[in-house]
Amino acid sequence: MTLLRHQSRLLLLCLLSLATTACPRDIVTPPPPGLADGEERALRVVQAALDISREEGQSIWPGYALHTIPLLVFRPQGRSFLVNPGTVSKDRMSIEQPWLKERVYPVDTRTLGISANLPFAKDFPIDGQPVFLVRHLDRTRDATFFRLLVHEVFHFYQHTSWDAVEFPDACRYPYGNQENAYLVRLEEKALAFLLALEDADGLALPSRTYVALRLARYGAHADGEQALAIEEWEELVEGSARYVEELYAIAAGYATRRSVTEGLVSYFASFHPKDLQKWKYYRTGTALALVLDRLGDSQWKSRCSQGIGPFPSLESNVTPLDDGDGQRVKAWQERFADEREAVAVALGAYLDEEAAVLEEWRQQGTYRVTIAFPGRGTAYYTNRGITFELEDCARLASGVVSFVDSTYGLEIQQRGIAVTNALPGYTVVFHHDLTEGTIRLDQQAIPATNGTWAFSESITMTFPRFKLTWKGQGKIQRSDGVLLVGLEKPQG
Repeated sequence: MTLLRHQSRLLLLCLLSLATTACPRDIVTPPPPGLADGEERALRVVQAALDISREEGQSIWPGYALHTIPLLVFRPQGRSFLVNPGTVSKDRMSIEQPWLKERVYPVDTRTLGISANLPFAKDFPIDGQPVFLVRHLDRTRDATFFRLLVHEVFHFYQHTSWDAVEFPDACRYPYGNQENAYLVRLEEKALAFLLALEDADGLALPSRTYVALRLARYGAHADGEQALAIEEWEELVEGSARYVEELYAIAAGYATRRSVTEGLVSYFASFHPKDLQKWKYYRTGTALALVLDRLGDSQWKSRCSQGIGPFPSLESNVTPLDDGDGQRVKAWQERFADEREAVAVALGAYLDEEAAVLEEWRQQGTYRVTIAFPGRGTAYYTNRGITFELEDCARLASGVVSFVDSTYGLEIQQRGIAVTNALPGYTVVFHHDLTEGTIRLDQQAIPATNGTWAFSESITMTFPRFKLTWKGQGKIQRSDGVLLVGLEKPQG
């Protein structure tokens, strides 16, 4: 008892006294444990990216300051890490490493309450502030994590710093137009030729030919305007992000300028019809950006912030075109006339693949489930199959590993998912069996029968590979093979 009273008195003195005597060691909060191998690899990659941002970031892309963005390195198992937050809870202690220049605080991942399948998210709330979340797994290659971080945070920069960049009115790429696909193939060859030129002084004439080819295609058929809208938007948004990603990768030693150029030329050596909807423009946007750099256009990046992408900038560098450019277009078409049949065969095979994916998607469950959300949410997915737009502007992602919306407590695993964006929210459609699970409205289970129910406080849906937990008002309607869920007004 005497010893206990003595320890209690010491503790009280430490807390209340102004004396300079140190507190007993056994009541000092211990520092965070050292870094495990996977943790250290993740933070070293982050440190490398932030170093490049400070030292070279403004020459890569003026205005994009990755090192100023608070981050959460999300590691589903064990600890996550806050990097350079604006504020932190008083009980957080920083990680100290001789190579670590940032303010880094470990976070118990279990307290985050998010799915392990969330790959990244903007405006994730922690300690009363929004941070950018990016996931790291032990198996993630350093270069992959580095590129993901740089690319996705650049999208956040676009969203917060550029003039409003609206989705194009067109949604479905004109795949049915074989002539458009053939002319696209000619442009790919012209762009590969441009990239392979080592003499910057020799870029002007081939650049004119490329621009003339592309403008001729846009004016050659009724689908030209639809193709133009999709291509220019994707090159603006995704092409610029890939360009920044590549230049950061070069600065970090994950790539060289030669390897980036050779990779693009190799890609354009073959025709990829499935990429015409989206993925191709990561490459064409990057390629055009590299050409603009070599042409000495110092303003093309600032034009992007105004919604003017790489192709319009290249066009402004070479126009007005003349009759000679038209003759070169005809010569290019004659030179590669034998590409027409190969393009038609590849395009037909892809459309057959699309049809098979669409049929498989419809057979992935006995119910067609449609969920309408009142706001954009924080939705991200990872997939291993092809992605394409349906005629109703829904983007169908096949082979989705996991679709997660942390705002609405939604997670869907291992199936195809179609998403339609519309103000103010969005709609997700998928197919699922609803036999093994429950639906609770305002904490009360509803029967597995046809009918319509309203809820005023909450909805919880729990099924294998599908769950939804949301607080608010809405309505649910169930009929033969169809389940409609409308989330109408959040609680509070």
